[in-house]
Amino acid sequence: MIKYTVAQRAWCDTYHRETGFHPMMDSFEAGRETFHDAATRAIRWYETHSMEAHRLIQLALPQRQD
Repeated sequence: MIKYTVAQRAWCDTYHRETGFHPMMDSFEAGRETFHDAATRAIRWYETHSMEAHRLIQLALPQRQD
């Protein structure tokens, strides 16, 4: 069983607090990835998710009626 260090747990808490999502750390917990690799993957996922959400919000903006 993988145990988180204090610093790793703090990073996960920061990720959750700032993004509203829990970081996807299943592969780290299963021993298939290092913490750094799993965290980097979580960061990249959030970046992609945010960019897509931003794009969809922009597309949904009604035309100006000025």
